[in-house]
Amino acid sequence: MRSLPQDPHAARVPADYPATMQSDVWGLLSQVKSPEQPFVTVIDQGGIGSGRIELSCTTLINGASKAANGLVDILDIEPGWCAQIDLGWTWQQSVWQAAAWMSGLQVSRTLDEPCDVVIDSSKISMHPLGLPQPDSGPSDLTAEVLGQPDAWMYPNFHAEQAALIEDALHWAHNHGITHGDRVGVETDVASNLSDEHFYLPLLVPLVVGGSVVFAPRVSSQLKEQEQITRVLPAK
Repeated sequence: MRSLPQDPHAARVPADYPATMQSDVWGLLSQVKSPEQPFVTVIDQGGIGSGRIELSCTTLINGASKAANGLVDILDIEPGWCAQIDLGWTWQQSVWQAAAWMSGLQVSRTLDEPCDVVIDSSKISMHPLGLPQPDSGPSDLTAEVLGQPDAWMYPNFHAEQAALIEDALHWAHNHGITHGDRVGVETDVASNLSDEHFYLPLLVPLVVGGSVVFAPRVSSQLKEQEQITRVLPAK
């Protein structure tokens, strides 16, 4: 495991973050200390807690491994290609960002950059259990991905991502997020996921050893219910 203080960029990393870091996203995912704990929670507020989907890091890794195997086996991607992940504030955004970085893709921060691979809602089902939608078309990857192994079969595809991880650390630090925070993201306010909030679906909870909750609004009741310690965007 790589120690950030020995890294040439370490002087720019806040001192209060964990001292040990991998230099790639797959390394971080595979070294999570409590993978059974909640990692990504999505709440569709018809009422407090309704439509609640929760992924532990173990579940996210299993889903991301299936997706990453699919990227290699079905789409025949090559490390270094550009990927656009446009799945909104859903658990699938976290899973497919992880899959893209695991397989060595460069994930675009914008939704208007030409990319080699585009993963959007026309290809991926939003079913809460990851099942294909009944009316899925021929471009739907969901059914094929479900048949992939839930262990990552191509770990050598990973890329050096130390700069990406460091950027996510700084983004978290600059937004007042500390080690172990459970971050509530108000998706009605943070409507543009692609740029300013690029790191939130996966990298922020991953690098700070925390978790993230997506909800249209974070009320005081929801904040208490979900034990949220930091709300973004800051009011």
